[in-house]
Amino acid sequence: MNLFIKSGKNLCVCELMDALQLPQYAISKALSVLKSAGFFVTEKEGTWIYYKLNRDKVEIKSIINFLKSYLDSDVLLQVEKRLQKRIALRLNDKCVIGIIPNE
Repeated sequence: MNLFIKSGKNLCVCELMDALQLPQYAISKALSVLKSAGFFVTEKEGTWIYYKLNRDKVEIKSIINFLKSYLDSDVLLQVEKRLQKRIALRLNDKCVIGIIPNE
């Protein structure tokens, strides 16, 4: 949630994998649960599925506003930096690289 709130971007799983340094299945599972709960909606563009915060629900807006005040820890800041580095690889604000293997 932090990455979506702080970046203000719609994000794909591969970008989240790089930022969080977690495997695809873990991120996809978490997003699936949060989407089922109404936190996210998806948009498909070509090969990519972008997740975005569902800001249309009043309840979700309230939770997002609550979380904003608690999301400034050092660990989360490191994750945000990795995400910004990954987003910089986009072309026309779209993911074009896919999964980058761990080094």
